[in-house]
Amino acid sequence: MSIHLTPNRLPWPPMIFVALVAAAWGLERAVSLSYDGPQGLIWLGWALGAAGFGLIAWSAVAMQRAATNI
Repeated sequence: MSIHLTPNRLPWPPMIFVALVAAAWGLERAVSLSYDGPQGLIWLGWALGAAGFGLIAWSAVAMQRAATNI
């Protein structure tokens, strides 16, 4: 019996990430929540989010340079 394994053609992790971001954006549009706390925490949240996206981009570039699958 021979088993022929082929790689999946769809990049599921990025697709799941994009779907969750779209769902969060849609929920925010439907039911907007307000935040009345310190303004510095909002900026900290944006900075942490930007750092996370930067880490994702950096790792994708590093894996591309190493000629591996992302």
